[in-house]
Amino acid sequence: MTQRTVSHYRVLGKLGEGGMGVVFRAFDARLEREVALKFLPGKLAARERERERLLREARAAAALNHPNIATVYSIDEVEDELFIAMELVRGRDLKTLAVSGPLPVEQVIDIARQAMKGLEAAHQRGIVHRDVKSANLMLTDDGTLKIMDFGLAKISGAQTTTGVGTMIGTVAYASPEQARGQEVDARSDVWSLGVVLYELLTTQLPFRCETVASTVVSILRANPRPIRGLNPEVPQELEALVARALRKDPEERFASMAAMRQALDAGNSRHEATGELPVVEAPPRSSILVLPFENLSPDAENEYFCDGLAEDLISALTRIEALQVVARATAFSFKGERVDVRDLGRRLNVATVLEGSVRKAGNRLRITARLSNVADGYQLWAERFDKGMDDIFAVQDEISLTIAEKLELELLSSDRLNVVKRYTADVEAYNLYLKGRYYAYTRQGIECFEAAIGRDVAYALAYAGLADSYSGLAVVGYLPPETAFTRAREAAVRAIELDDSLAEAHTALGLYRFWLSHDWPGAERDFRRAIEIDPNHAPARCWLANHQCFLGNFDVAMREIERARLLDPLSPMILALNCWVLYAARRLDEAVVLGQMAVEIDRVGLIPRYILALAYKEQQRFDAAIDLLEEAVRRSERRPFFLGMLGHMYALAGRAEAARDLIDELARRAPSEYVPALARAWIYLALGESEEALTWFENAIAEGHGPYHFFLGDAVYDPIRKTPRFRALLERVGLSRWTNRDSTRGDGSR
Repeated sequence: MTQRTVSHYRVLGKLGEGGMGVVFRAFDARLEREVALKFLPGKLAARERERERLLREARAAAALNHPNIATVYSIDEVEDELFIAMELVRGRDLKTLAVSGPLPVEQVIDIARQAMKGLEAAHQRGIVHRDVKSANLMLTDDGTLKIMDFGLAKISGAQTTTGVGTMIGTVAYASPEQARGQEVDARSDVWSLGVVLYELLTTQLPFRCETVASTVVSILRANPRPIRGLNPEVPQELEALVARALRKDPEERFASMAAMRQALDAGNSRHEATGELPVVEAPPRSSILVLPFENLSPDAENEYFCDGLAEDLISALTRIEALQVVARATAFSFKGERVDVRDLGRRLNVATVLEGSVRKAGNRLRITARLSNVADGYQLWAERFDKGMDDIFAVQDEISLTIAEKLELELLSSDRLNVVKRYTADVEAYNLYLKGRYYAYTRQGIECFEAAIGRDVAYALAYAGLADSYSGLAVVGYLPPETAFTRAREAAVRAIELDDSLAEAHTALGLYRFWLSHDWPGAERDFRRAIEIDPNHAPARCWLANHQCFLGNFDVAMREIERARLLDPLSPMILALNCWVLYAARRLDEAVVLGQMAVEIDRVGLIPRYILALAYKEQQRFDAAIDLLEEAVRRSERRPFFLGMLGHMYALAGRAEAARDLIDELARRAPSEYVPALARAWIYLALGESEEALTWFENAIAEGHGPYHFFLGDAVYDPIRKTPRFRALLERVGLSRWTNRDSTRGDGSR
């Protein structure tokens, strides 16, 4: 590119490159001045949505004329290359300046004031930047601050094309509402500027972890370390101003950039800076994270016992109404990591952390447990138990009740009974149950649950686990749905007969009604009953959200799935199902963000890849979708379910021959193994062979594959949507409303 002439610009050299564009220094031959030219990266140049993003950036920035905003001169296109000509800003970005150490307080105040003035001007024009970060703020040689890159700008009244989908690269600066995929306003820029000021004053980011997913959790839940603890030179009023900018609730931040600037200018009064005495909220004392117990046994297979012990403790502690307990999937996402409990506690906003280890040899156990205080890292309690397997229930009870005592929780009699509640007195049945949970959603898991029931026919939890496993295997097409869901229903009903307070069993029964019997009101009653029993049972909220999507109730769906994410923020399955809800509501860019997080957390999981591929498909990103599905096919050892979706994507990407090869493979395998009819239906639909597709869709319904995988809002169904056969099919599953795709898009339409 260097020395190339583009229009009347002679390119002199490359200035930088990022996910949003490539910037070159160039000479404008007409006006005889140096400028900056910003192009789309080559791999994105052909994507219409990225071209639209660049155009929006130019329009947004060109509408602004302010000394603290980089000036846009023009936008042009040469040989299908779209670029912006803008002011060449000479200086250094704030990210570079902050590397060598905290900036002087007076310089930070000056920078803050200039940034606030520039952003205030943008907000007055109805433009929210949405990507304020230290790398986007340039300080010129004469000390003038310039705000760069309005590429993610949200223009009031305009329809956006990227949403938060391009947020990942700068997630550490994103506001909580941005991280949740919600609408943003000027207060999101207030938050991001607060992050920048924190960084300039401490050289650290307040919410930065090793992965995107854990960073998002930190943004949503954790409190940053006080600035003055890192840099005592910072005045209290400036620390208070940044603390208020970083309030989780937008209503508690400065209402506008103008209000933030006025507070900065007032500067001499702590009260004037915050509107109230600032406090860094401490996590509630009655909150705990239970980490997976470490397996110190010679036999690696005893991992199931360690995980099960920690999972049971989480379950028992959750029954204490006054105690906040981090959910299982989030807690287990740190398995195998060497972590500082103080850092981990701050990231998840809990006051205490329970760690432990297990050494199991034959019938003998050595269990250690340590309860630590996050604030200072000191142990509140530690104990070692040398017991036999027959004493395992007593050990669990002692650990749970001791934690309640150390956290000074007053247990009601009902709390105490719930904590020590046991579902079997048979230690071997319990051991088999733990194995079943460890191998859940596999045939081995089913065998373990059935063996546990064989030893104790009144073991309600084992029936609930069996129902859950059968449902899971049916959902991903590993077992025929008619058979698997029928067995799931039988197990769930038996569990409820034995103990009506099992949320898992009610959830499994709701899945049967939702999936196989198409009893929409009955499924909703079951899911809501599970939530009534246990408001913290995230799976029930996930499936209720999915259920509501099919009814077009996207407000309810989003409320339930967001609550599930708050309960278990690092669960890859919840993130994946949240991705699906957003996909169903056509909030595609937000769906991609959460799908990518799910895949990042669960690097071997299949369902997160499958759901993210759906979102990519709707963005016409077929190559990315195919990469995910080819990986899922490899990891699943070519399971027909994933072959069908891969063939669907091949056909949509114009690779018809590859798609037909997969149809042939499915046909060859069908006589000797279960091949979901849905797999071939997907491929024929994408190939445009409507009659053949309808035949296989009818077969899919006949074999018990409910509507969940039918993607009924997708445009790919439009050729068959109004045909009598498809209408009859939808009528059979109670979803005749979907004969008109646009009528049920609800608030998710964009």
